[in-house]
Amino acid sequence: MKLIAIEGERNLLLLKVDKLEASEKDQRAEIEGKEKEIRGLNKKIEDLKATVKNVAWKKEEAALHTVKDELEKRVIEMMGKVTELEKKLEEKETLITERDVDSHINGISVEDKGLFGLTPSFFGYGIAATTFFWQVFSPPRKVR
Repeated sequence: MKLIAIEGERNLLLLKVDKLEASEKDQRAEIEGKEKEIRGLNKKIEDLKATVKNVAWKKEEAALHTVKDELEKRVIEMMGKVTELEKKLEEKETLITERDVDSHINGISVEDKGLFGLTPSFFGYGIAATTFFWQVFSPPRKVR
């Protein structure tokens, strides 16, 4: 009887081992399935991170393009102002330093009449003549 009991116990233990082996195979398959699922989810996470980075980059890129466009407009406006100021400067320099085609110097007509309708050059000649006559016809100086 002991032998039968031991064999029965052995058979029960063999059944338990078979069940455990089957359970182990099922658990291994389940673990492999879960690992495969985890790898798939990790790939999805990486794809989502790349998408988020791409979306963020696109938003940042759009903002940068907007700023760049605004700066280009400002540069164009400033270049227009520079051109305008350069033209004004050239006009002022011409007015100050050059003789215009219609006989103007420093913005004043050369033909303008000065004091009592006399030309400015008349006064220059008058001063020179007065100085000459003063030196020629003045009484001699006494030398000590």
